[in-house]
Amino acid sequence: MNPLLDSFVNETRDLLETAGSSFLALENDSGNAEALNEIFRAVHTIKGASGLFEIEPFTRLVHAAEDVLEHVRCGELELLAEHVDMLLDALDRVSAWIDELESNGELGADAAGISQGMSSQLRQLLVPAGVLEDSTSVVELAAHRAARDWVDQVPETTRARLYVSGGPLVAVRYQPDEGCFFQGHDPLHTVCNLPGLEWFGVSTREPLGELQTLDPYRCVLDFEALVALEPDQAREHLRYVIDECVIESLDPQDLVQPAGPVLEGVELQDRIANAAALVDAGDWPGLQTLVQSILPGLDE
Repeated sequence: MNPLLDSFVNETRDLLETAGSSFLALENDSGNAEALNEIFRAVHTIKGASGLFEIEPFTRLVHAAEDVLEHVRCGELELLAEHVDMLLDALDRVSAWIDELESNGELGADAAGISQGMSSQLRQLLVPAGVLEDSTSVVELAAHRAARDWVDQVPETTRARLYVSGGPLVAVRYQPDEGCFFQGHDPLHTVCNLPGLEWFGVSTREPLGELQTLDPYRCVLDFEALVALEPDQAREHLRYVIDECVIESLDPQDLVQPAGPVLEGVELQDRIANAAALVDAGDWPGLQTLVQSILPGLDE
């Protein structure tokens, strides 16, 4: 076995044992913050180290468990008995995968499906009750909000060209882990090498502060991109960081955003938002009435 993989297998087993002992302490004292921190640190370390290998289903599941634990640590999620059971099931699966890696040097063919199912169940814990409706998934809801937040930042000429082309198009929002560099990831390289990349932008999650105090190894950047690919193709190219991405298929009308000079005396922003809602609802008479109410102000 690869010496690096051998080291990963042994270290992960030790960390899983630490996490298991801490879960026992947590069951005896649900308010044991140190035990919770021990579990989080163990899972976080496993996730980071797993990024060195082509075991994306493994990393995806551990990342989902880490996110749940982070919400518990921050007081955003109450850790219930059923949550503990789900986390323990995830760690049991990780342990089984470690055995597979030791024996075969790779995960089994069923790993992707198992990971997808267990990761989705864990991430459901992070969605407030009542947010989702019927068939709307967590990913669909997040993607819908994410794309609407930034597509209007894309230059109008680019949006117009893509609208006319009529080809497949996805909006990608990539929020790298702060420690991504230590996991062997280069976010800018990942984005710039996406096939079909039409546009991308970069934003910061927080003020960067003074240059003297800037930590160059801590990533606080978010990336948004328009990519001429089918969603499945985009997911394949981003498979190693898929848990840090929101990918949404865009329709041509999603590219249509109001642009132009701001006119004094005409309160357009609220009306633009109202117009978008009317279009989504297919209320064309209502849209006509709204436009007619704006036109007199534009003629002045």
